Amino acid sequence: MLAVKSEAQKQMEKSDDARKKAEEDAASQRNAFAEFRRTLEKAQADVQKSLDDQRTNYEAQIAKNTARIKELEDQVTKTARANRNLIEQRKDEPGSFEVADGRISLVNQDGTVWINLGTADSLRRQVTFSVFDADQHDAAKAAKKGSIEVTRLLDDHMAEARITKDEPTNPILNGDNIYSQVWHRGKKLHFALTGLVDIDGDGVSDIQQARDLIELNGGIVDAYLKDDGKMEGEITANTRYLVLGDVPDSAAKSATIQGYHEMSKTASALGVQTITLPQFIDQMGFKPQDRTVHLGTGAKAHDFPPRPENGNEPTVSAGGFRVRPAPATRPAAPPKQ
Repeated sequence: MLAVKSEAQKQMEKSDDARKKAEEDAASQRNAFAEFRRTLEKAQADVQKSLDDQRTNYEAQIAKNTARIKELEDQVTKTARANRNLIEQRKDEPGSFEVADGRISLVNQDGTVWINLGTADSLRRQVTFSVFDADQHDAAKAAKKGSIEVTRLLDDHMAEARITKDEPTNPILNGDNIYSQVWHRGKKLHFALTGLVDIDGDGVSDIQQARDLIELNGGIVDAYLKDDGKMEGEITANTRYLVLGDVPDSAAKSATIQGYHEMSKTASALGVQTITLPQFIDQMGFKPQDRTVHLGTGAKAHDFPPRPENGNEPTVSAGGFRVRPAPATRPAAPPKQ
């Protein structure tokens, strides 16, 4: 019995040790859980604070953006109203085609004329003008009778020019009006060019020549369509004319076609007046250089005009060249007006 009692005492002591260890482990687990819970609650509090801060900042940004959107909408409304007013004003104001820039003061029989524009008018050499009758004051509707090119500046309001084109049945006379679509006294007009700008009709783009021509005559090129169909520059409300070249009919030129329509749409939205390339060249008084006539399948009928009937043939020398009449003696420059 003593041995059994001693063994039982050992078992009880062993059980007490196991119970104490279990209680210590449980206490340690409770402490670890409590610490983890405190850490988790702190993390949740930090996340909630971050969310609250972000919500506050987001709401403040929304309010700021809303105010900015309203401000931009007001600006768009004012800009649209200004554009409408500008378009209406341009409808009422006389176009640049309708006002003559000057007049012919004197005509010489050798193809030289003098005009009433000069250095004081910011005129430069090589500026070209179209010519129409003195009794016609609307250049847009007037029948063009010829063109001239300035060769010398003589005085504040006097310059010498050569006749580049005229009609024998309707010659250029003293007092005829002159007009340039690009050059204007004391004012630089802004232009944009789109499409295939082919000045001489050879099927090749002459965009650089057109730009040089505008700048030579005192104008400014705001934008133009490059050969790859991308627009260089920008059309603005200050752009006065969009010169329309030819629209390519080849699928390979889809970028050029798209650029053409985009520039036309922008010009329409800004109230920019559009004119065709022939109108631009004709009103400016520019005469393209004679081009080479290509034979074969690409030949055009208008390259081969009919020969004059017998009796009207030009006088031809023995060497096969037309006989040029002797030029008349150039008179002295007219007195200042």
